[in-house]
Amino acid sequence: MTAFESSTINTSNSHISTPPEGYSDSSRALYQVAQILLQQVVDLLNTTITKDCELSHPSTLIPGSTIGKHLRHVNDHFRLLLDSLRSSSSSSTSGGEQLLECNYDIRTRNIASETSHAASLESFRHLLRRLERETGEGRNVRPERKVRLEAVTPVRVLLDSSWARELWFSCLHATHHFALLRVVAVGELGLDIPKEFGVAPSTLVSRIEREEREREREREKL
Repeated sequence: MTAFESSTINTSNSHISTPPEGYSDSSRALYQVAQILLQQVVDLLNTTITKDCELSHPSTLIPGSTIGKHLRHVNDHFRLLLDSLRSSSSSSTSGGEQLLECNYDIRTRNIASETSHAASLESFRHLLRRLERETGEGRNVRPERKVRLEAVTPVRVLLDSSWARELWFSCLHATHHFALLRVVAVGELGLDIPKEFGVAPSTLVSRIEREEREREREREKL
């Protein structure tokens, strides 16, 4: 058993517990990752980024960027993926299951959540409730469920994907923007951001395994 299989990944006020041996429901596992990432934002807005001016501060290190814009962009991707469950196409796959259609280019900009702390916090609380309810905590959507992804490149391109792949993409996309958010929050505003925020799950796993190896070496010295 690896260190990850026997450990818990701690985030600010949440944790990812490894599923029991033999557990193969990737939708449930990915739901947990998404839930924790979104909860990190709620925790951050409750404890660290608490002012409208912090959300709307124009970055000098990342021109054109604000913390509010990064958070709105992250929220958009999860929201649009969940929207595909609500408004799936009448088209169906060979198994008779409705095909999900998703287009991440349909986004909203310059909305209240980019500049209002209260609006941003509520948008992520609402997103967490939707994720839990509409996926049944990850149990109600098969990981292999077909998704037709539309991309504007600028020509319209249709791509075949799956629910698990798109949920994982949304998680990695969020992690990327959390890292950029950290640059603004720490480097420009001098805020104290939890060390786990903006760190990819694979990096957290690597840290756990390294710490476990270091503890093992210390035990061998005794």
